[in-house]
Parts: sequence; C-alpha cells; structure tokens
Amino acid sequence: MRDQSGGIVIAALMHMVDRVFVDLARQFRWSYLPPLMVYLAAGLSGITAIVGTFFVKEYLGLSAAFLASLGFWAGIPWVLKMPLGHLVDLIWRWKAWLVYLGATLIAVSIACPSPLKLGHYF
Repeated sequence: MRDQSGGIVIAALMHMVDRVFVDLARQFRWSYLPPLMVYLAAGLSGITAIVGTFFVKEYLGLSAAFLASLGFWAGIPWVLKMPLGHLVDLIWRWKAWLVYLGATLIAVSIACPSPLKLGHYF
C-alpha cells in the first residue's frame, strides 16, 4: 500500500503557492508598474554604485573603511526622509518656518567646512 502523506504535503504546498504568489499576480494592477520600475532602477543603480566604489577605491587609493563611513554619512538623509516627512505632515501649518529652518540648516552645513578649507591655505 502507498503512503499518501507525500501527496498531502505536495497538495498543501501547491495550495500555499497559489494563495501567496498566484493570488498576488491576480491582484496586480497596471498602476503598480511605474513605482515598481522606480524601485528596480534604484536597485540596479545600487549595483553600479558598488562598481563605482571599487573604482574610486583603486583610483584614488582610499581605504574601504573611509568609503564605508562616507557611504554611511551620505545615506543618513535617505534614512531620515520617512520619519521627517511624517513630522512635516504633522506640523504642516508652520510650513513657512520649516522653509526658513531648512535654508538655515543648508547655510550652516555649507559654512561648516569653510574654516577647515581656509585653514589649509594659511
């Protein structure tokens, strides 16, 4: 007599695949395609960024630790984008003040390296 438990497991697995993946494909709308393409392009640009990092590392002779720290600091605005966007949505009635605050922060961030640059020449 054959064991039927293998057939039951396969049927359950096929049911799960149908419920998760095939149902997801059934619910797909064409309006979802542009955002998905944007995310795909962002992912592909990440791959080319890795190649660019290795090129810069070899060409400029920078260490991997320096490039990793540079990537960390450059990525902070993207990490803070979502929580700060929610905060701005909560306090949108003061949007004029937010524009002035943003302009002040940009001016300060541009002015911070100036003494370092000028000190190099004197």
